[in-house]
This record gives sequence, structure tokens and C-alpha cells, in this order.
Amino acid sequence: MRFNIKLSFKKALHSIFAPMRKIVYLFIVITLISCTKDREIDDSQNVPDTNPSEIKAGSLFINEFVAKGSTNANENGTYEDWIEIYNPNNYDLNMAGGHWFVTDDLSDPAKFELPPMTLSSKGFVLIWCDDQTGNDIHTDFKLSSGGESIGIFYKDSTNQYVTVDSLNFGPQNDGVSKGRFPDGSTTWQYFNIPTPGKSNN
Repeated sequence: MRFNIKLSFKKALHSIFAPMRKIVYLFIVITLISCTKDREIDDSQNVPDTNPSEIKAGSLFINEFVAKGSTNANENGTYEDWIEIYNPNNYDLNMAGGHWFVTDDLSDPAKFELPPMTLSSKGFVLIWCDDQTGNDIHTDFKLSSGGESIGIFYKDSTNQYVTVDSLNFGPQNDGVSKGRFPDGSTTWQYFNIPTPGKSNN
């Protein structure tokens, strides 16, 4: 008789706690899934852009130029003036169309619109100032050997022109370039062997 009572009591306990164990187990599983979900990467999130949110002075530099007696030929085979632009940043700069300009007249910042391009980190782009056309970048103005100005401008979202870099230069010598040394520094010097599209270092 006692044996039957114990057995019945055990069965009663089992019938009560078995469903509770299932509920507890289900709760643990749901909690683990929730924790794992919080650690998942949301693919819908935008990947941050490498470009700064605001273009300002020093984002790019006029790094070297020739304004007289160039010893460097463009792809058309003629020896022409040129400007070299340098990206001093540790990221590639996406230069969107309609925003970037170069000029030889600082009062006319939008004189020549640059084509869209991505300028790699510590990279250079060569711009021919020869009033020609071709596969490379050719402005519709030439540089004055007697001296003038060069500027890079950025048109922001409010249509204001930001002076990214500019310089005034005096009379130039034949076949000699003027550039920053080292690249992107505030020190300018003349180079008997110009290095268009390459480091001045």
C-alpha cells in the first residue's frame, strides 16, 4: 500500500514539473536567441564613407606645377604647362562631378570643372593647362610664365565655393617646376627635374 502511494506521489510530481521544465527550457532557448541576435551585423546599415563630411582647406594640395618651358609632353605629344594635385589624407577621396574646380583666377573659382574621379590616399593627379583635349585632364586655360594664381575650389551643398588650396607665383624659369618638399608641406622649392604625377620627395 505504501509503495503504491509513493509511486502515485512521484507520478503526480512528474506530471506537475515536467511541463514546467519544458517552459523553463523554452525560456532559456528564446533568451539565447535574443542575445545572439543582438550581436548580429545589420546588413541594412549604411557603411560609413571614407570621405569627410565637410571639405575644407588642406583636403587637397597644389603640389607642383610648371608654367614655362615644360619638358614634359602630354598624350598629344606637345610640351605644355601642368598642375599636380596631391591627396595628403589616409583615405581615398571621392571627387564627385560638379563639385571640384581648378582655376588660374581666384576671383573665378569655377573656371574649369574637374571630371569625377577617386584620388587615392597619398596619390597624385596631373592636370594639363594647355587648352587642349585628350584622354587626360586638360583645362581650357594656360598658366602665365610671368606669374599669376592657381586655385582648387570645392562647391558645397549651399553652392558656396570653398578654397581648398591656392597660391600666387611670380615669374618662372624655363623647364623648371616649383613644388612642395616634402609632398604637401608648406615649403616650396624649384626642381630642375620635374616629377609630374609623382612624389617630390
